[in-house]
Amino acid sequence: MKLVVTLIGALALTSSVAASGGNAGTSRAREEVIAAERARLRAFAQDDKPAFERLVSDDLTIVHSDGSIGRKADELANMRPSTPEQPLPSLNLETPEVRVHGNMAVMTGQLVERKDGRSVLRLTFTNTYAKRRGGWQLVAGQLTKTAS
Repeated sequence: MKLVVTLIGALALTSSVAASGGNAGTSRAREEVIAAERARLRAFAQDDKPAFERLVSDDLTIVHSDGSIGRKADELANMRPSTPEQPLPSLNLETPEVRVHGNMAVMTGQLVERKDGRSVLRLTFTNTYAKRRGGWQLVAGQLTKTAS
C-alpha cells in the first residue's frame, strides 16, 4: 500500500510540474508542441500534404466530432484546396494547454471558426503528440463539438 501511495504522489508531482511548465526544457517542449499544432492546422488548410505527413504519425488515430475514426491516409485523402465554391473553415487555435511527459505531450484546447466576429463552430480537442526524429508528431486526437 505504501508503494502505491508513493507512486501516486510521484505521479501527482510529475503532473503538476509538467502542467506548470516545470523547467526550461518543459517550457520549450510545450512551445514546440503548440507550434507543431499550428503548423499541422496550416498544412491542412493549405493542402500542404508533405508538411502534414511530417507532422502526423503514420499510426495516427483521430476521433472526429461525429464519432468517425480517421487514420493518416483518411486525413490526407480529405485534404483539398479551399475554393470560393467550397471554402474550408478557418480554424483558430484557442486556449492551448500542454502537459509534457518526456517524449510524449498531451494538448487540450479549442479550435474555433469565426464569421463576422462571432463563433460559428467550436471544437474542444485532446491531442497526443510524440517526439520522433527530432520533431513532434500527432499520434492521436479527439474532437468534440461544443456550443458556439
